[in-house]
Amino acid sequence: MLYCARVFAFLAGVGVSLCTLSVQAVTVVASIPPLAMLSQSLLQGTNGVTLVLVNGKQSPHGMSLLPSQRASLEKADLVLWVGEDLESWLVKPLTQLKCGQLAMRDTSSIQLLPATAVQQVKMRQKAEQTGSDEHHQHQGAWDMHLWLDPTIVQAYVGHVRDELMMRDAVNAERYRQNARQLISDIQQADAQAKQLLEPMQTEPLLVMHDAWRYLFRHYGLTQGAMVQKTPEQSIGAASVAQLEQRLRNGELRCLLREPQFEPKAMDWLNALAPNLNVAMTDPLGSANYSGGYAAWLLDQAKAISNCQKRQ
Repeated sequence: MLYCARVFAFLAGVGVSLCTLSVQAVTVVASIPPLAMLSQSLLQGTNGVTLVLVNGKQSPHGMSLLPSQRASLEKADLVLWVGEDLESWLVKPLTQLKCGQLAMRDTSSIQLLPATAVQQVKMRQKAEQTGSDEHHQHQGAWDMHLWLDPTIVQAYVGHVRDELMMRDAVNAERYRQNARQLISDIQQADAQAKQLLEPMQTEPLLVMHDAWRYLFRHYGLTQGAMVQKTPEQSIGAASVAQLEQRLRNGELRCLLREPQFEPKAMDWLNALAPNLNVAMTDPLGSANYSGGYAAWLLDQAKAISNCQKRQ
């Protein structure tokens, strides 16, 4: 375990900073499952371990840090997170613990999407609740569902690889090899996903909430409407009326369902549009998913593609 505070161990009567010692087992803490998938792939063949804070059943939008999650952070050599616009609840703990951290939003040469009005309001509210006011000027600026763009993810993998090599030089070549394999796997999955989703480019898709814009941008898909603002907050009455009309008219024929949402939302949709096709997707992933990021990405593409085939 590497502690980057000024802690000293006395070996043979000589004070040695623990930060200078070779790490035998890197502990990576990932905020959400897709980042944990990346970490697990990069740590293969080493003694490193990956811990994840959000288990996939929760929503990172509505999180408050639990004592068990705080304990996981205290074990971390490196924390992987998306950024303060998504995980505002991580800002203070990361500042207090002073552990190594790498935010996906800080990846160089990526094209961020501006947050929608709904996203801005929700993120500002959460920032105020968690007390991250010192970062308030940034809150709500960007859509932070970055892990759904495989191009951004590939760039991030390179940065994570470099961070791991700095902390565990003994396994540097292993990290290089794992990163090359991971990027190759993502590229292959991306190519297959493009083929699957190309026929869907003219189909307006109904989404549970506003999470898919990076994936839609990458694959040329269109968001037709959304059912809720977030897993915790419904859309307004006017938006509900518009959505009901479009469902009755058959304008929206495919819904991307998410496991984080209550089943009762489906009862309402089924009553309005009994012939609505439903794709079971999971933009957040699961802490128990063992297939890796590339397989998870391809699973999302297959689900969306199959939604069209059932029409």
